[in-house]
Amino acid sequence: MKEHYASAVVELLQAGTKPADVFRGLDQTLAAHSHSKLKSAILRSVERKMSRLQSHAKTTVTVVSEEAAKKQKAEITKALTLLEAEPEYELSIDEAVIGGLLVESAHRRLDTTYRSALVKLYRNITK
Repeated sequence: MKEHYASAVVELLQAGTKPADVFRGLDQTLAAHSHSKLKSAILRSVERKMSRLQSHAKTTVTVVSEEAAKKQKAEITKALTLLEAEPEYELSIDEAVIGGLLVESAHRRLDTTYRSALVKLYRNITK
């Protein structure tokens, strides 16, 4: 039941309703249905849902260098399409990836880095 309340609050906030109006309405609804004890659990759920929505908006592409990003433009575009991510992304440079790329979007990850391939190979050999 708390998830229904939390989802409704998030939808209202996303629709642009003033937060004061949303939470006043929540208080009134909870009181009318004798669910006031659920308020803290509902607010925690709203916080988690809003946090997830904010992290969905950010897409990060990690490569070894800016030059590698230019060379791998087609692979980056393909990875973004595969993850159903927006074409805008934040570029992150990390020499530890060695080569390939890592795309993270909406709690999903596509890892084609040489580093992860080498780690996987090492783990398989040392079993």
